Amino acid sequence: MLRVVLDTNTVVSGAIGGVSARIIYLLTKEKAFQVIVSYDIMQEYEEVLCRPHFGFQTKLVTALLDFFKVNALWVKPRGITRVIAADPDDDKFLAAAIEGCANYIVSGDKHLLSLGSFEGIHILNSSQFLQVIRTTES
Repeated sequence: MLRVVLDTNTVVSGAIGGVSARIIYLLTKEKAFQVIVSYDIMQEYEEVLCRPHFGFQTKLVTALLDFFKVNALWVKPRGITRVIAADPDDDKFLAAAIEGCANYIVSGDKHLLSLGSFEGIHILNSSQFLQVIRTTES
């Protein structure tokens, strides 16, 4: 089974709709891949999903967070040398991916996407990842 780290923008976009919503569906309903999280990632998911300007219903936020808490592969990443100087906060996704032996990081973040890959882990946008899933299912 594929192991994947989802950047926060992918989770938030998935809650809104569109391409990323398909990824969240494949994860939560079809269990098409294993998601990897760390404590820092979960904190960021919660903080961003609860921002009032998104207007997400509490029920949706709770369901998403509960899914991750119960079904994700939890890792305690070791520190890594700063990789993304422009946004060091993004390094937590790289660290979790390494610790969890991820195949992919799915992100819409330009800093992560500009890497293309890191330590053999491919960094894809949502559309690219859906293409991988389709190929894997065939």
